[in-house]
Amino acid sequence: MEQEEHGGHPSISAITKWRHNNGGLQKDSGTVYVLDPALSNNIKASKKAAAKMTAYLTMRDKTLKTGAWTSKVLKGGAMIHPTQTDGCSRGVIVVMMARAIMADYPNLPVMDFSTSKENMEQERRQMALEILEVSEQTKSFKTSENAGIKRMTFSMVGK
Repeated sequence: MEQEEHGGHPSISAITKWRHNNGGLQKDSGTVYVLDPALSNNIKASKKAAAKMTAYLTMRDKTLKTGAWTSKVLKGGAMIHPTQTDGCSRGVIVVMMARAIMADYPNLPVMDFSTSKENMEQERRQMALEILEVSEQTKSFKTSENAGIKRMTFSMVGK
């Protein structure tokens, strides 16, 4: 598996590590990873995605006449992760993979979480609680915001 080293750790250098840089895109090592909860090592799909992305960027360079990406050939990389063990946990696993990637960025994450039925139930509960908590915070914010608007409207009408 081809990977750049970053401080002694494999670099995630992409999930195609392009970031906004003064309104543009910045190139890095150019590794494309395809993560599928049903397959742990999807190197074939990653290589295909890298080839399509390279073709797109080449076309973009020719259209915009920038030349910034023409010489860059992206490569597919493997990111090993746990796989789905049932027919209904795909979304939960995708969120867990995203969390692992964000937590370890820019290093390649080690995804060793359990996809057992019990763990998936626990993760669903935790996600639901987080959503409800944020919803309550948003609800109280909107209520206090609306109260302020009503007070302001009332005071303006009263004058």
